[in-house]
Amino acid sequence: MLGALLDAERAAGRDVAYLYSDIHPVYYERLGFHAVPSRLFTLRADGLDGSPAGARPLDSADWAGVRRCFDALERARPWSFRRTPLVWDWMRKRWDAPLGSGSQPVRLGVRRGRSLVAYAIGRRVLRDDTFVVDDFAFDGEEGRAILPALLRSAAGDLRRVGGWLPPAPAREILARGSVRARKNAILMFAPLSSLGRAWWRENERAIGSARADCTWSSDHI
Repeated sequence: MLGALLDAERAAGRDVAYLYSDIHPVYYERLGFHAVPSRLFTLRADGLDGSPAGARPLDSADWAGVRRCFDALERARPWSFRRTPLVWDWMRKRWDAPLGSGSQPVRLGVRRGRSLVAYAIGRRVLRDDTFVVDDFAFDGEEGRAILPALLRSAAGDLRRVGGWLPPAPAREILARGSVRARKNAILMFAPLSSLGRAWWRENERAIGSARADCTWSSDHI
């Protein structure tokens, strides 16, 4: 079925297909996919700036600011997945969905005047003593400077902050910690057209050697 789908997408003029593999990547490599680094990070919460961040819970009026912060950060990247209004709406519904027992949702932002300058979204997983990051972004130098303190505030009294290793330049915000390969949700690309193959040749080496991953955990749809 997947082979038939790729043939149909190739015939329709698509350039690249991607998926997140939860089985051995070799299966998909036989169909033309290429695995890229997919990692987890963990760091000590007390290694982050402990200064008051001035964080407050996000409300419905903040979502335009969340998108603005995210878009500002993404503009520094050579390429990324585009988040359409439909994707943002899906993410908000997922973030609003109830969590299992032992997990607490966290959606915090820092404002300066009426403008949101940084946000962090994730969940406190009590059994793991970890604040698991789903998404964070900032706009401008002030937002960049406050982000570590915002993550520390999101962690509360938990010992660790962790999650998928985020893309650059967000990855550079994180303090030093441990990084290890994920065993699931391994990102893979399949070039389908001459343009897609040219894009892959141009980016394969940089993607494979980067200290940051390609996507956010929130992009895992």
